[in-house]
Amino acid sequence: MALFVHHILHLDGNPKDLLLVEQHLKKENIDFVCFKSTNEQEFRYHLENSKIDLILSESELSGYSGFNALELVKAHYQPIPFIFVSGQMNEDMAIESLRKGATDYVLKNKLEKLGFVVSRALRESDLMKEYQKSNSFLSYHDKQLKQLVENMNEGVLLVDNNDVILFVNKKTCELTGYLAEELIAKTLNETLFSHISPNYIEEENISTEQKKHKTFEFELVRKDKRKIWIRISGSSLYDINGSSGSIHIFEDINERKKNEHELRKLTRAVNQSPESIVITDAEGIIEYANPVTFTLTGYSEKDLIGQKTSVFSSWEKSPQKYEQLWSTIRKGKIWKGEFQNKKKNGDLYWESATISPVLNSKNEITHYLAIKEDITERRKLNTELLLAKEKAEESDRLKSAFLSNISHEIRTPMNGIFGFAELLKTPDLPSSLKDSYITIIEQSGQRMLNIINDIVDISKIESGQMEIQIQEIHLNQLLRDLAISFTGEAKGKGLRLSIETPFPDENSYIQTDLAKLTQVLSNLINNAMKFTKSGAINFGYIKNGSLLQFYVKDTGVGISDDQIKVIFDRFRQGSDSLTRAYEGSGLGLSISKSFIEMLGGKIWVESEVGQGSIFYFQIPFIERKAVASPLGAKPEHETAPKPTLILIVEDDINSLMFLKTLLKLEGLHILDANNGLKAIEVVKNNPEIDLVLIDMKMPEMDGFEATIQIKKLRPDLPVIAQTAYALKEDVEKAKLAGCNDYILKPVKKQLLMEKIRKLI
Repeated sequence: MALFVHHILHLDGNPKDLLLVEQHLKKENIDFVCFKSTNEQEFRYHLENSKIDLILSESELSGYSGFNALELVKAHYQPIPFIFVSGQMNEDMAIESLRKGATDYVLKNKLEKLGFVVSRALRESDLMKEYQKSNSFLSYHDKQLKQLVENMNEGVLLVDNNDVILFVNKKTCELTGYLAEELIAKTLNETLFSHISPNYIEEENISTEQKKHKTFEFELVRKDKRKIWIRISGSSLYDINGSSGSIHIFEDINERKKNEHELRKLTRAVNQSPESIVITDAEGIIEYANPVTFTLTGYSEKDLIGQKTSVFSSWEKSPQKYEQLWSTIRKGKIWKGEFQNKKKNGDLYWESATISPVLNSKNEITHYLAIKEDITERRKLNTELLLAKEKAEESDRLKSAFLSNISHEIRTPMNGIFGFAELLKTPDLPSSLKDSYITIIEQSGQRMLNIINDIVDISKIESGQMEIQIQEIHLNQLLRDLAISFTGEAKGKGLRLSIETPFPDENSYIQTDLAKLTQVLSNLINNAMKFTKSGAINFGYIKNGSLLQFYVKDTGVGISDDQIKVIFDRFRQGSDSLTRAYEGSGLGLSISKSFIEMLGGKIWVESEVGQGSIFYFQIPFIERKAVASPLGAKPEHETAPKPTLILIVEDDINSLMFLKTLLKLEGLHILDANNGLKAIEVVKNNPEIDLVLIDMKMPEMDGFEATIQIKKLRPDLPVIAQTAYALKEDVEKAKLAGCNDYILKPVKKQLLMEKIRKLI
């Protein structure tokens, strides 16, 4: 707390900054009066007409500068603390200001420091005034003694035998924060020693009475409550009557204590640093290493101290690079780089190191400091990230090629469909050409449907919506069915197609996902057909321990080693160019790999260019448990149904027309409804209906709700759901609604008739 009101003169051309600085000082509880000046005339006026205790000044003003003001004060006025408060000073200007006699400087963007700087300057000003008062008080003493005591760097304090303070010098007041008059005539216990243990004081007094020189250190609480470390030397004083008191010499050891504290803190920081720290002499001999160094390298302190730093080296760097390192640090420069070093057990690791020279007061290199970080994992991660980046870039390129290919693959069959559909409109078109055009349209539609199915499958796989549906299947029959379906194409290309089924029919029942196994085999056989111009295709299976190993062998063009590495990757094809010789989306093998892995197996290929390929895959062999019937299926040996009444529930006119035409050609009678509500009414009014074929997505009432209501009316009435969605949850929802079976759009005539015959 200030002893009196201070007069502060502030020179600044910006009135707002004058106000801002004043507000900051008020927050610091400094008792002051501020004289504001915005130009040289006002500044000179206040200097001449007011007693100024402190000057604050901007460095640059319009037509005047703070440096001019500093020169004026230094030349013509008694010492007044002068502090630059500037928004324009750089480091060089700040140093120049101090060189010219400024007390301190504060930047305007760091005004939080202003209070401390001003308080310190005012305190020094106050102490100067107190010193002047003390001079007057002690004027009766001998001038030579006064000079000696007052100019001492230590505080001097005299007390009588009752510990009443008789005298204090200026340094004592500086150290304690008290004025001399606040201490004199008071006892030490009332003032400076009030916070020290009585036992400690008693011990000090006893030692003084025994005429011993007593020295001790303690933390003095100053008047402003700030604590500083003091070293006190006390001894008795004697006159002709004996002991007359004692003299105490106060030495400020606060800086020393602070340095000791900083040294301890630095030592702890170095010892506890997560980085390896090594200090060597000027020749590179290790003098110190922190605990992390021992943990990281496996060496002990005994192993390292006195050794050269080459003890860590794996000699990964060339001798020239090591020489370059030493050349850099011997010039007093800092070297930064990475090492592959070696641990005590021989393991290699990577370090990022910063090596800097340590200079003495003569600017001579005495030591080197190395701060090193283990970056083994970081380098490994960077390598992995780089590989991931390259893979992502490759994936992006492949996706672009894939999208270009998909566009081509969809537009090509669409061109066939639209083109030949247009030709069918030609008047008097011969029936032979008409049949040929229809065949081309069917083939193009099937080709486009295959592409759409591949895209749907890969999307479901990537989104995690593809699930396994385990059921019992007849393995031999599946292979025979596949052989039959590809026989026509094989004959058309002049290829021999054969299968191998080592299990007897009665033992070829297994548990697996029929749809996925069928699709994988179909994809592999289809690829073999596509890439085989002559020769044979053979497929089958063998039992391999607890696994079933399938194979598809061809005598086709074969696959190069580079293609084998990536052939199962998504968005990969044997060729990404615009001159590909074979059609297809290029997703078949990727989908097959995903399906096999979902079934708990693996897939691979062996091939030689020009000699053909063999695709293998393995899945777990799960033996037959029980014969499972298809959803709502009835015995397959029943004869074809008699003329039947079918209710078709479909809101799309074209789809309805197609289904009615298809079923009427099979001799079936048809009723129709275009939404779920109408379907319920038709069922109520026509008890002779034998089967309902219902679309799941319709207006007013969808097929799920309509099926529930129809089943309430006629629980035994078969219902087949038709849907464009192949998601598992839609199929399950249809089952829960009461549907006996389902069929996917586009509807295949043969498959639909098979389902109708099974349910009726």
